[in-house]
Amino acid sequence: MAGETTTTTLADSINAVAIQLAVGAAIAIPLTYNFAVYTKDLGGDATNTWRSIVRPDITDAVTVAEADDVTDASMTDTPTDISVGTIARSALITWEAKASTVLGLGELVEGARQVTMACRRKIDSLLWTDQSPNLTNDSGDNSTPMTYAQFVSFGLEAQAQWKDSPPMGSRMRAFLHSGPFGVLVNDMVTSQASIFAATFGSADVGGVMAAMGNGGIKSIGGVETLITDRIPAADTSGKGNVFCLVGGETGSCFGLAVKWGVMAEQRGTEKKLADRLIAHARIGVGIIRQDYGLLAITAAA
Repeated sequence: MAGETTTTTLADSINAVAIQLAVGAAIAIPLTYNFAVYTKDLGGDATNTWRSIVRPDITDAVTVAEADDVTDASMTDTPTDISVGTIARSALITWEAKASTVLGLGELVEGARQVTMACRRKIDSLLWTDQSPNLTNDSGDNSTPMTYAQFVSFGLEAQAQWKDSPPMGSRMRAFLHSGPFGVLVNDMVTSQASIFAATFGSADVGGVMAAMGNGGIKSIGGVETLITDRIPAADTSGKGNVFCLVGGETGSCFGLAVKWGVMAEQRGTEKKLADRLIAHARIGVGIIRQDYGLLAITAAA
């Protein structure tokens, strides 16, 4: 019968909807960079560089006697530039592979998910592998085990950098490699001899053990903690774990500049009997404030 609407006549629409649903689902999965950066949208700006301005507080007010001049204080600023670059990944799905699934959607949907996550993992890598080693404040070395007491000590050192007064809305988070994290949990389980460990360690370890398999945030010593093996080597054989502030632009250690976010699409090919799924983004990662981050170097395990 003429005029029928079928999966054949709507193939392009159905494919596009299915692919975008897969992309949306993949983007909704948080990776560690989502918990570590302040994101700046450059989409409406005619620039490929985000300039973030750090402006310290001026000196405190002074007591002024009657008829005396008020003392001027000098305002200064320090710019930090984060430039964006394009990242992309593609996957080629042959027509034979596409024809092996219902409506040809299965492989297209999986291809869209795969290329989307490949781009998102690259952002994670740009943050931890490329940027976190550039933190200028560090503590520990490759012989320092990540014990419970050492974890707390790192947190106190990080807080001392911003004098225990983070900007409103900011909070400190820790990002550990799985090796030091395993040592930390083992220490929390076994080292209950001291009053400190018995009082705080046992309470914390219960929460950490309960969250062991959730792949999300664990609270240790009151610090939200995430685990990622993208934490790079530090001090030759150690690991460069990170304690940092996360909040607004003026209250975050790391920043993510986004000209356009991760998106994926289906494209035809010139000669091949295949469809190409391609994901891409134009982003940049950098350090906004050095004093809001600490490289906590420990033994690898």
